[in-house]
Formats: sequence, C-alpha cells, structure tokens
Amino acid sequence: MIAAATMPRKWTAAARRIGRGDMLTLSASETVNRAARFIIAVILARAVGPDDYGAWVVAAAVGVLLMTVGDLGLGTVIVTRVAAAPALLRPYVANMLAVVAVVLGVSFAAVAGGWLAGLLGPLVAMLALAGMIDSATFLVLAPLRARNDLRPEALVRGGQGIALLAVGIPVFLTADASAQALAVVFLAVSAASLAFALLALVRAAGAVAPRLRVALTCELARAASPVLAATFVAMAYFRIDALLLAAIRGEAGAGLYAAAYNVAFGATFVAVMFGRILLPRFAQAATPGALRLSYRRSVRNLSAAAGCMLVALAAAAPLIPRVYGHEYAGALPAYAWLVGAQAAFFLTHMNYTFLYARGRAVAVWWLTVGSLVLNVALNAALIRPFGPAGAGAAALATETALLAAQLWLIRAVLHDVPHADTHAGGEPLPALAA
Repeated sequence: MIAAATMPRKWTAAARRIGRGDMLTLSASETVNRAARFIIAVILARAVGPDDYGAWVVAAAVGVLLMTVGDLGLGTVIVTRVAAAPALLRPYVANMLAVVAVVLGVSFAAVAGGWLAGLLGPLVAMLALAGMIDSATFLVLAPLRARNDLRPEALVRGGQGIALLAVGIPVFLTADASAQALAVVFLAVSAASLAFALLALVRAAGAVAPRLRVALTCELARAASPVLAATFVAMAYFRIDALLLAAIRGEAGAGLYAAAYNVAFGATFVAVMFGRILLPRFAQAATPGALRLSYRRSVRNLSAAAGCMLVALAAAAPLIPRVYGHEYAGALPAYAWLVGAQAAFFLTHMNYTFLYARGRAVAVWWLTVGSLVLNVALNAALIRPFGPAGAGAAALATETALLAAQLWLIRAVLHDVPHADTHAGGEPLPALAA
C-alpha cells in the first residue's frame, strides 16, 4: 500500500498491482526474518547474561563492518543503471557474477587459512564471512530489483528466518549454549541463500556465463566507490555505539544497550523495504513534477507509518525485562531514546535512497561521514556519565541533525532532474554490447 501510494498517477494499473504485491510479500518475509533473529537474540541473551551477550554483540558488530566487502557498493549502481537502461542487464550480470566469485574466493581463503580468525577470533571470522555472503546474495539479486521483481529477495529473507529457527535453536541448545555453534548455523544459512539467489537470477535472466571485464569493473567501482564508502561508514555509524559502550563501560553495558536496540530498531526493515522499492522508481522519474509528487507521497505515507510504529514501540517498553529477563531492566532508559531515533530513521533512510537514485552518492558520503563524526563525539561525551542511556540520546540527536541536513539538500535536488541517460554517479551510461 505504501509503495503504491508513492507512484505517479500516470503509472499503469499493472505496475501498481506489482508494487502492492511486492510490498506485502516483502513485509511478510521480513517480519519472519526479523522475528526469527529476535527470538534467537533473546534466547542467547537469557542463556548467557548481559556480559557474554555483550561479547556476542561486539563480535557481530565487527562482522557487520567487514561484510560491506561482499557488496562493494555495486548493488545500488546496478539497480539504478539497469532500471534506466534494461539493455544493460546481461552484460552487467555477467560481470557481476565474476566479481562475486573473486570476492567470495578471497573471503573463504582468508577464513580457511586461519589468519582472519587469528586476528579477530573465530567467532568474529565466522560472522564476518556470513555477512559477506549475505551482501553478495543481495548483489546477485540487484538486477531483479531493477526490474521491480522483489519476490526472490522476499523468499531469501523469509527462508533465512525459518532456517535459523528450525536449525539454529536446536543446535544452540544441544551445544551447551555455544555462540560459535550458532555462528556456524548463520554461515550455513547464508551460503544456502546465495545458492538460491543464483538460481533465481538464472531463471529470470537466462544462463549467463561469468565474464570479468576489467574496464567495466573499474568504471563500476569508480561509480560505486561513494556508495561503498558511505555504506561502510553507515555500518560504523550503527555499530560504533555498542563498541564504544563495551570499551568505556564494559561488555555488560553493550549487552543492555543491544537488548534495547533490538526492540526499538526491530521495525527498521519497514524503512529498508520501502527504500528497496523506491530506489528504481525515484531513478526513473523524468520530470520535476513526477519526482516531487513521488517524493511528497513517500514522505506522507512513511511519516504515517513511523508515527504508528512510534506508538507501538512506546507501548512495548514494559515487555523488555519480561522478555529478556529482569537483569536487563537497565535497558529501559536507553530504549526511550532509541524509540525516537527509530522514528527519525524512517525518514533519513528514505532520503538517502532518494539522493542515491538522483545521482548524489557523493553528497550521501559526506552526510554519512558527518553523522558518524557527530555520533562518535556525542557517544564519547555521554556514555561515561550516562551509560547506555547516553548512547541512546546520542543516536536520537544524530538522526535529528541528519534529517535536517538531508532536507536542506533535497530542496535543491527536487528542482534538478538529471537526463534519463545518467546513473547513480551522475555521468552518462557507458555503451555496452550485449
């Protein structure tokens, strides 16, 4: 419903039906995935306590920072280019498959060779590899997103959640609450998801032999470099609070904060799904009027969704000590701040999607860097005296400042629509033979 309401009126009824179906399918699959991960997190937190759960949170945060290598920032560039020029689909897919093979080959060698585990520990190494495989999976699915086919991605997300519940919980409980055994399950599920994504791509685009084109790869990497840099900095932005809490107040503080964060930001997938659907549609808007109409409808509908989510999350506050255990009651002050930050995130994420689609990746990079610097400064000032609550207040303040900066920039973009033959980097599309 949200996606359909953001489309210009001239779009066909068939496109509207596709948008509504994709949104409902993604909503269901993401709900299953997030619910499964939440259940596993609660079981782990209750079994090991705030200190050991904080250690898992720190390991997962480091793994998330490393997982950006699996995507290389190419997914966003591929979606915007193929959406604007469908003839690029097959050559881009051939090159992308070759790049994925190289990146994953290096990643597996780093883990199998033992040097990554020796440097960061086996738990971090396994979670990092699982994250890189997940990034590669969504890179493989990028050409399908460009064609507004989100069903394979929905199946991947829903299937991951079901597999983690069906396999992860029994393994965890029979392995004496071993976090490393749980990490192995995450790794296996990620590998199976990548295999399914490859099959879905072949079914949609036909058999495509991987073909590494050095010139195209370099050109894509140059166009994607702001996306990759911004993605890495964004990952740091969302994980640095837990790392700073562990460093300043100990792993127990990180565990309390993670319990609050898991509940407050459990609705993040709604904004992420919304962005995945809107990215090609913002990119396809050819006139200032169509672009402004689509953006304003997006703001109106996503603001309504954020308001509803804010009320629901506020009402859920008493459930945290009951679900996680009474030793996590100290998470409630941080939770109050994080609920507000989650509401602001709905709009900041959509604005990032808009700026990417309209060729402002460099601007996104500077916005993200500025947000990270501000967030680190506020966390450093607030964590020591206020603990997890200080980290939550820093998150809300940073998201509010980011939203103000985005709106200032978007005012100019809404009156400057690039020509149809431009991509996320704002330069002419290269001519490629099929």
